[in-house]
Order: sequence, then C-alpha cells, then structure tokens
Amino acid sequence: VDNPWRGEVRGEVRGIPLLLRSDQVLQEIGRSLSDLIDEDGYCGPRNSKDSEKQPVEDHMFRICEFCG
Repeated sequence: VDNPWRGEVRGEVRGIPLLLRSDQVLQEIGRSLSDLIDEDGYCGPRNSKDSEKQPVEDHMFRICEFCG
C-alpha cells in the first residue's frame, strides 16, 4: 500500500493522534509531547497563557512551534 505520509510517522499522546515528520522527531519530542499537551487537548509551553496555546489537531498537518 502506497503511504501518502511516507517519511512521516504517526504518534499518539493522551489518545490524540499526532502526525510527526520522522522517527527522529518522534524520538526527540515523544517524551516531551505528553508534557506539552494539557488535559483539554491544547498544546503550549508550560505556564503559557491560554491565548498562546493551540488545538492539538493542528499537529495533524504540521509540527507546532512549541513541540518542535
């Protein structure tokens, strides 16, 4: 089966599917992703204001600025 996401890998944090660019990225940020994503499914730096966070769904299309 031809994979349209070839060169990228899918990961999951707290049940939310994430699309990551490569195994290396997954290894580098996989451990920290669960720290970045809050219970409401938003990603942001620790202690950031809610207005600075963004929905994790955005990760399905790109790596967000906080996760790398």
